[in-house]
Amino acid sequence: MTVAKGDVNLALKAIIGVQAMSAINKFLEPQGALSSDTSLYSNSARNLIQGWKSQSWLTDHLTATFGDPSAWSLMYNAYADTLLKTSLIGDDVNQGQAAFYATKTSSGMHLLALHAKNDPDPLSRLDWTMLTAAAMMDTTVRDFMIESVYKRAVWPNTIDPWPILYYADNGATIDGRSR
Repeated sequence: MTVAKGDVNLALKAIIGVQAMSAINKFLEPQGALSSDTSLYSNSARNLIQGWKSQSWLTDHLTATFGDPSAWSLMYNAYADTLLKTSLIGDDVNQGQAAFYATKTSSGMHLLALHAKNDPDPLSRLDWTMLTAAAMMDTTVRDFMIESVYKRAVWPNTIDPWPILYYADNGATIDGRSR
């Protein structure tokens, strides 16, 4: 898979990384939280996330690519925000994204796709689906995502090993084996 220019998800990972640098510096520096580097990293991350939100949040969801309102994606890098407890993304974005994913599940999509831009063959990826599920505060959406991975694991009439990448609508293998 290639990373699209202006990838919202990749930018999120970088911003969370800057906040993580603040936490690491806080732990390692003798001055801890009082260190100017700790403050610099934390303030930079807070400023970056505000710009990220203003450029990526539409009225009801995050876009997959900056400047392209027709594309959406699984926000699997949001898991790092949850895991590291940086609270950068915010409950409003998490809840809004969960509500958007819920519209996709109620519209008949059996498995959530990675990116959708009028794509006749939406793709799904088990690891990114599970990471996105782990970041969701909405338990109904989270459970649907986990269930969709389970359904692919027990997909009937397939002899393929459990793939990493597969078609979201029919579960057919595209590439890779889970390791």
